[in-house]
Amino acid sequence: MRDALRSAEEDLRRQRKALRGDPHNHETRFYLAFTLTRLGLEEAAMAEYRVALENPAELNADGFRDSQNNIGWYYYRQRDYHEALKWFDRVFEQADCSNFLGEAAAAKAIENKTLTLVALGMAQEAKETARKYVQGFGRLPWPATHALAKIGIDADAIYLEQYPFKP
Repeated sequence: MRDALRSAEEDLRRQRKALRGDPHNHETRFYLAFTLTRLGLEEAAMAEYRVALENPAELNADGFRDSQNNIGWYYYRQRDYHEALKWFDRVFEQADCSNFLGEAAAAKAIENKTLTLVALGMAQEAKETARKYVQGFGRLPWPATHALAKIGIDADAIYLEQYPFKP
């Protein structure tokens, strides 16, 4: 644990130094935000993510997506589920499903959206979102399956709907 903390603190020093030399480097700013999150400095991290998103052309696609996803998780942890939902929707809308990484981002965004809809008590919307996940990516991961079960939705039944029984 101490080694991880020491490593994160070293990363923080290195990233802040890099930003002093190039304050408009949005990719470094993304990594700074990620490091701040690792250190539990979430408010500072959110400010850096937002600055990094101001100019998406200067941020690689993964950093752009992950910044939005991490902002969504910040709001989720704050129990501001409506705001979290907006950010997860953005990630899904921008996912490029023409490659594996884009598909993985879209899948993760739908999973995150499902969890958020469950937290909001929006059972029908959660079920439809889960169905969209299953149609595109197969079985739902355990966290979403477990969350859906808490509101009486069987994720395995949604999965099996794709394979109707033919006697």
